[in-house]
Amino acid sequence: MKRWEKRLSEMFDGVIMVSPEDTEFARREYGLKKVLGDVPAGVDADYFQPGDLRQGRAATLGFLGSMDWMPNVEAVTWFVEEVFPEVKKTVDGVNLLVIGRRPPPPIEALAAKDQDIEVTGTVDDVRPYLERCDLLVVPLLSGGGTRIKIMESLAAGLPVVSTSVGAEGLGLVNGEHLLVADTAREFVAAVTQLISEPEMRHQMSAKGRALVQADFSWDRATKVFMDHAQKAPGRLVTGSEVS
Repeated sequence: MKRWEKRLSEMFDGVIMVSPEDTEFARREYGLKKVLGDVPAGVDADYFQPGDLRQGRAATLGFLGSMDWMPNVEAVTWFVEEVFPEVKKTVDGVNLLVIGRRPPPPIEALAAKDQDIEVTGTVDDVRPYLERCDLLVVPLLSGGGTRIKIMESLAAGLPVVSTSVGAEGLGLVNGEHLLVADTAREFVAAVTQLISEPEMRHQMSAKGRALVQADFSWDRATKVFMDHAQKAPGRLVTGSEVS
């Protein structure tokens, strides 16, 4: 993979990455001289709107992600086995909503074993399901890519608890935009803290939403991409010329 990624990247006049970490990696590990920069994750902040962070009801934890991707299966399985039982000992009535397409049988079986777990399967629109949640959990232990689902959740005003792997490359500040927890014990503590402190949830919700609007909107991502593309040698071909 490293050999081919380096070889293919060298064929282009310019390469644009999806995170500062990827930019540094390509320059350091591949020795690429044509890395133009990186582009932030783009989220439609108008499409995802905050719902009501209601109080006085059972807390709902949400997980959002394609369930036909192995790291997500691994994440949900670990959370259900290592974290959720301990949260249930502390928080009365807490439940887990797993939102994502094509869950495999072992994930579907989680709901059959525990009445406090719901697995939605494929849905046409994730927004109504996010509105049911009080916070989002991202217990990823492995995997790469850009964490668009975290940014969508922040745009929807949901506080987030994530592992370091889950929030990698987004530039989010622990304790301000989300809570980072890398062990089962840390994850239990972070989730129970957010559930028990409504004011903290509200503050984190507001800061997360504001960050997405300022730095991760589609307009922002487009502008950064075009600015980087202009640095490439030669003449930039526009969409109208291609068509």
